[in-house]
Amino acid sequence: MPAAHQKLSRRLEDWWTLDFGSFRAEVKRVSRTEIPVKERGEWEAYLTEQAGAVRKLNTDIEAAERELNTIVYRLFELSSQDIALLESSMTM
Repeated sequence: MPAAHQKLSRRLEDWWTLDFGSFRAEVKRVSRTEIPVKERGEWEAYLTEQAGAVRKLNTDIEAAERELNTIVYRLFELSSQDIALLESSMTM
């Protein structure tokens, strides 16, 4: 199967959670090829930078979700008990 059509592993789908050594090992495991030695520094720098950007975006999204939830709770005039029940049902 051409590399462009290979299915990523779950770990590679969440690449920003991996340190470079783990990322490299997972690439090797999934694609059966190694990142060339000459390119490793560039890959590591790029992944480190992009992982930071992804983490910041995730933090921003979580903050926006909390803000939206607060607005919706106010619009529907939910009590603190209603909110607790609703939030506990969403984490199950």
